[in-house]
Amino acid sequence: GEAAAQASAQLLTGNYMLPIVVRWVLSIAGVILLYAALSKKVKSAPALSTVFLSLILVAAGEFIGRYVFYATAVSVMIG
Repeated sequence: GEAAAQASAQLLTGNYMLPIVVRWVLSIAGVILLYAALSKKVKSAPALSTVFLSLILVAAGEFIGRYVFYATAVSVMIG
């Protein structure tokens, strides 16, 4: 590909690989926790703290994802 695309790919597989993995782990853990809290076959409502924790995990994962997206941007223009 183009030089900017190659530079972005190199950043994503190099320095920013750990934040990408952490992002996926947080997001998946949050979704699994939310699913587990909401799918219980009990008649009472799920614990509100569990729902909030799962939403915080997903939000943190998405925040890290946005950071990586903007941090790995390589300008295709000169100047």
